[in-house]
Parts: sequence; structure tokens; C-alpha cells
Amino acid sequence: MTLKKASDENLSEFNHVAIDGTIKKGCNANHNIISKKETKILINYYNGIKIEDKILDKLHKPAKNLI
Repeated sequence: MTLKKASDENLSEFNHVAIDGTIKKGCNANHNIISKKETKILINYYNGIKIEDKILDKLHKPAKNLI
């Protein structure tokens, strides 16, 4: 379904696709999330808006990993 969606959106031209059967388990634990507030801070940060260092320091680890 992912490959079909990418093709429909013209994100890639698939000449060859190989699937190796690798399985990677996702981690959806409560400690591994980014809140709506943190998401807004990150969006502003990446849009070039100056964010105070003390605000960035208070971000949880998953949000800090994106910076």
C-alpha cells in the first residue's frame, strides 16, 4: 500500500522493487511521543523562528532528537 501511494503521488518512479522480509518492531510507548505543544515549537524552529534556548532545553528526548 505504501508503494502504491508513493506511485500515485508521483513521489518515485519504481523500476525495481525488492522486499527482503526484514521486520522492524515499532516502539509506541508513551515515553516515545511528541506532544502537540512540542510539535508547534519544532515547526516554528524549522521555519526559522527564534526559539529561546530554555524552551528547547525543556523538550522531551524524542523532540530533541529531531533537532
